[in-house]
Amino acid sequence: MKNENVVFKKAIILMIICGFTSSMVSICAKGGGEISPIQKLFFQNITVVAFGLPFMIKNGFCFQNKNKVLIPLLLRCVFGVLAATISFYCLQRMLVADVNMLLEISPIFTAIFGFFMLKERFPKSNWIFYSFALFGCLLIIKPGTNNVLLVPALLCILCAIISSVDLNLLRILGKKGMVGLPVIFYFGLFSILVSFPWVIFNFVPMGKLQFLSIVGIGVFTLLTQIFLSYAYTMAPSGRISIYSYVGILFCGINGYIFFKEIPDKISLVGYALIIFTAAGLYIRDNK
Repeated sequence: MKNENVVFKKAIILMIICGFTSSMVSICAKGGGEISPIQKLFFQNITVVAFGLPFMIKNGFCFQNKNKVLIPLLLRCVFGVLAATISFYCLQRMLVADVNMLLEISPIFTAIFGFFMLKERFPKSNWIFYSFALFGCLLIIKPGTNNVLLVPALLCILCAIISSVDLNLLRILGKKGMVGLPVIFYFGLFSILVSFPWVIFNFVPMGKLQFLSIVGIGVFTLLTQIFLSYAYTMAPSGRISIYSYVGILFCGINGYIFFKEIPDKISLVGYALIIFTAAGLYIRDNK
């Protein structure tokens, strides 16, 4: 029991670090300007594959249990590409903190999909907390008040759902013995292959700052994926995914530092409700 608590605390620490690195992914993606999300995806994963290639050469490209992990690995790549592309699109049109707060409702869907995909149960009382979080999302989206931002905001919700499936696929892969760099490398390779044809015909020249920003996306993505992969193999997704909310704090601070972004008062109330969900679940789970 004591050993389980130690492992659980390590998973929490990894999730907090992941919150910071993922916030920097958003900052770098927005810093890339109006470059196409697909071009950002391509160069992001060029960086990831370039960093991971020496380690893959050293340890070998093959993996155990090919027949068991191939399908979940492929699905993880597909859902990951969709989530990344949508999030890049939304970051070009919304505040960094708003985008990331809406994406952070993915723990709700992670727990739900975890129940169906991994048979991980959660208390029925969770639905009370989840309702507060969803209401907080409505305050951020403000349907009917700004139609320009409505579509990107709804896409953020879709991205959160896709990400929740992606996170559960990571846990499935971890249980089958595939974790860390191999998962990240093959995701990066898959992303390059599917985005390359589009980039060839629609490439937009980049300035130095844009190029550095896109390289930064890759570096911080690599760090985020490493921390995330190990965290989700240490503890059930429904218990630790909630700690990713700390990333919103980093997003708010970094959004102001780099882009002078300040969320409005109604959005801040929405943030508070979503964070209340995280705090309530934490207190309940640690009684």
